Amino acid sequence: MAAENLRTDGVAPDSIHVTGNTGIDAVFVCPAMGLAEGTTPGGVSGRSLDPSKEVDRWVTAPPAAKSFGESFEHICRALAELANRSDVQVVYPVHPNPNVQDPVQRLLAGHPNVHLIEPLSYVPFVDLMRRAVPC
Repeated sequence: MAAENLRTDGVAPDSIHVTGNTGIDAVFVCPAMGLAEGTTPGGVSGRSLDPSKEVDRWVTAPPAAKSFGESFEHICRALAELANRSDVQVVYPVHPNPNVQDPVQRLLAGHPNVHLIEPLSYVPFVDLMRRAVPC
């Protein structure tokens, strides 16, 4: 589709090279790197992910200064509300910034359907992304 869009915009067909999407390709490479279905990313606070549930919500929230305070607390409260559903499992690799940690720990820690984990290295991060249900 990207190549067709370029042709429609007048780009010469012989100058178009379809290479794929490296982000999506990484999602498919993870199983080949030994990350089997059902593996649990490291640091899941002594709990494992419920294998009967997909990763229904996967959260990333960059620690941008504009996101701190009340707006970030609204995000945490919304996640807690979602996690009250029995069919939802929230996985949140939490940034170590105290402005992120404080509200996350206060509003989400201890919730049975919320897994607060350490930030992940690339391959486990992509594996978690692969297993998440698209929104």
